[in-house]
Amino acid sequence: KSKNRAGTALEYFGKNRDILTIKKFDIKKYMLSLEQKGYAGDTLRSYFNMLSGILQLAADADLITTNPCRDLKLKFDMTPDEEATRPFNQDEVAMLLKSANGELRNYLGIAFNTGMSPEEIIALMPQDIDFVAKTIHICRVITKGELRQAADKKTLKTRYRHRIIPLFAGALPYIEAQMQYAKSKKASFYFVNRMASAMAIFRSYAVRRKITPNGMAF
Repeated sequence: KSKNRAGTALEYFGKNRDILTIKKFDIKKYMLSLEQKGYAGDTLRSYFNMLSGILQLAADADLITTNPCRDLKLKFDMTPDEEATRPFNQDEVAMLLKSANGELRNYLGIAFNTGMSPEEIIALMPQDIDFVAKTIHICRVITKGELRQAADKKTLKTRYRHRIIPLFAGALPYIEAQMQYAKSKKASFYFVNRMASAMAIFRSYAVRRKITPNGMAF
């Protein structure tokens, strides 16, 4: 892919183009030509980063005085699908945690601090957490209302893999709080059935990506 991106830039600017003549305006025109071909935001960014890297090497070698990509203001619009899969930034995480409470807050705190999938989180049981070794044993999932054992790591064609992950300090207070809640309900799992509706709310945040200062999506 890197060769393809470099080749595209070389084809556009020409093999005999003097690198000293490449200015900010030329780069803007190049990026516009890619946008007109229908390239998505992430793809456009990767092409720009490749070109910037090449020009920075030239600047480091004193072939040009400055990298013309530096401080160039370009906007790479994301498609709805790209925006939905973009990770939450720190401000968004803080807003969501601040606005949530109870099980939903604990769920979000675990998700943001472990990287576990929703199906793995709601299948957590007390024996999966080793507070001494600071690890989480992921060995089952709940998907489509069914409890399933996670596949062995040798099984590649599966979304859910049997594994052990670190119990990070950031996740600890949320796991401890949820553990106490589950005990009060005498539940076998950390999360009770009504978390399904809370998960639906969280998924709507991820899809719409619009979060106000009070943490609510609109």
